[in-house]
Amino acid sequence: MFFKTKSNPILMDIYVPSIFFDIYIPIATGNQLKVYLLGYKSAQVSIRSNEEDTNNRIIANMVGITEDEVVDCWKFWEEMGAIKIHKNSDDKNIQIEFLDIKDDFVNRRNANSGSNTEKNDQGEETSDDKLDSSQFVNMYDEIEVISGRLLTPNEKLSILDTIESYSLETNLVVAAFEKAKSDSGKIKSVNYVIGILKSWYDNNVKTLEELEIFNCMSSELKSKYNQIFKSLGFFRSPTQAEEKIMNRWIEAYKMDMEIILFACSKSANISNPNLKYFDSIISDWHDNGLTSMEKVLESERIFEESKKAKKKSNQPKENKSQNASNQSSKKNKFHNYDQGISDKYTDDELNALIKKLNNQK
Repeated sequence: MFFKTKSNPILMDIYVPSIFFDIYIPIATGNQLKVYLLGYKSAQVSIRSNEEDTNNRIIANMVGITEDEVVDCWKFWEEMGAIKIHKNSDDKNIQIEFLDIKDDFVNRRNANSGSNTEKNDQGEETSDDKLDSSQFVNMYDEIEVISGRLLTPNEKLSILDTIESYSLETNLVVAAFEKAKSDSGKIKSVNYVIGILKSWYDNNVKTLEELEIFNCMSSELKSKYNQIFKSLGFFRSPTQAEEKIMNRWIEAYKMDMEIILFACSKSANISNPNLKYFDSIISDWHDNGLTSMEKVLESERIFEESKKAKKKSNQPKENKSQNASNQSSKKNKFHNYDQGISDKYTDDELNALIKKLNNQK
């Protein structure tokens, strides 16, 4: 049997995970921190020394608040995921279960990122990705200045999860908050900012340097969008669907702007031009290997010549048909003509008729 001499509870060391300081201290009030730490110490000491539990009445007297206020503090810590309240007969007669916030954080990290952990000689888990607490504290400070409010512990955990899941730099997270505020004038929600970070990650952006390159490329794309829309007579911003179409021309097809603008110049003959029409033209050029302006112009020349040749070959048939129609028309007029009175009498009869008319005069 192995056992250790009981220590004086007053002289015992109490272990508090450093993540508690990074996540909870910036958001909790002084009384909430006092209540938590006094209760946490009591839980640790009672396990190791069989000392009588500290209750809410004792904590209330030590902190200088009412028991109801102590219960309110415990409700706050339960909302933050640091404890679990077990009720007995009434709200004041409660038991507090202190949750392992470090274990919870590590489990969430591993669940989201599948981080590789190893055990050292003492059997403790280690990871290649070391968390620098000072970096996160500075990051939170900057985010709270940008947001104009304090972050909740759950929000901080969500940010940490995102950083670990996508291997992002903390200064990139600050940049995402700055962008969110610049876009709408205020921070809509932490989830909105996390959406920005995920979008950047999808574009292989994980550092500030990569963000600068991405922004330059985005700026160049926007300039090309403006050129295309101006050539079409569109005086508005493109929709996401339209940007997707133009991105296909520029990035997937690798089409020069000269070719794209040449295709758009065909809008002069269209009353209501839309990108789908020009997408069919440019996609057809791409599918046929017309990737340079020279090839496009040559294809256009061949097409126009074939049109003229086809028109010329159809022309003799049209003339022949027209002549036949004219002849038919003449024939009909001749045959339908009423030849008159001269066809009813002979020459002698006509002379006799003329003499008779003259004598009557």
